[in-house]
Amino acid sequence: MAYSVAFTPEAEEDVVRLAQQEPPLASFILDHVERLAESPTTLSTRDGYPYRPDQRYAFWGEGDHARTHVHVFFQYGQDEQTLWITAIGVVRY
Repeated sequence: MAYSVAFTPEAEEDVVRLAQQEPPLASFILDHVERLAESPTTLSTRDGYPYRPDQRYAFWGEGDHARTHVHVFFQYGQDEQTLWITAIGVVRY
């Protein structure tokens, strides 16, 4: 069963900013969010830092963004059918 995905206002801002600055990376991240919705328990871990009460799904970019590490923070919805994306962080090395 795939979860439905919803974005908090903070996460929506993150997506809009990425879409304006780096559209291919934004598309790549949204593809991974869809993948996360298929299997959140196997792809995520509890976040340890910066101590958000969220789960974290971390992955590396590819191609031109191979040195980009992405963190998607999320929480399970109370309806147990929704993943709330709370923030998207991008670190470039």
